[in-house]
Amino acid sequence: MMLWLKRATLVTTAVVTLGLALPAGVTKAEQLDMRSATKPVSEVPDKPTILKVEQGYGYSDPAIDGALTYKDFFKTEFFLEHTLLQAYEQGIVKFGPKITNKIGEQYEDFILPRFKEVLEEVTADVDTTEIDFLRISNDPAAGMGEKILHVYDERDGSDFVRFHVRRENPPRQGYWFDFHYHLAKDNFEEHYELGKIYWDKNTPPLWQA
Repeated sequence: MMLWLKRATLVTTAVVTLGLALPAGVTKAEQLDMRSATKPVSEVPDKPTILKVEQGYGYSDPAIDGALTYKDFFKTEFFLEHTLLQAYEQGIVKFGPKITNKIGEQYEDFILPRFKEVLEEVTADVDTTEIDFLRISNDPAAGMGEKILHVYDERDGSDFVRFHVRRENPPRQGYWFDFHYHLAKDNFEEHYELGKIYWDKNTPPLWQA
């Protein structure tokens, strides 16, 4: 199991337990600040310190910068890890056993890490309250269809990111699987490449075959 799969489990556990376990790196002073939140109202300072997290997984004084709150950080991280886990599982469903046996490891090692980078980029400016409404499709296309998964807004069904793969057959080069994504910001017209995996000179089977 890859490191990111292990991290997905850890992040899920952190969210389920509402962040009760403090991550490594939190100073004693910050721990004391957090404990103060459990005291009776009369004992809590007028302006309690809120633990904030930098994107580099470090911790900082909230008076210094405006980074994410501890809660928001784990909400965003959970969304990223959950989406990546779904991209893995639905990719395997889409490929079917024949294709998975040949390219599954490359997909996991090279395409998915790049997809996570893209998710981090496109969600960087998304308010954490909006992330609550993002959902992941669960119907990867069979046959010759390109769809692996779509990230969409449950409020109106509009897509946010489309994660696809298509077959390419350049002259005398055999068959390749081109993994790419599309974004709502350009009405999904632009093709953004994630990477390519070589298949063979023979025609690959249909998706989900």
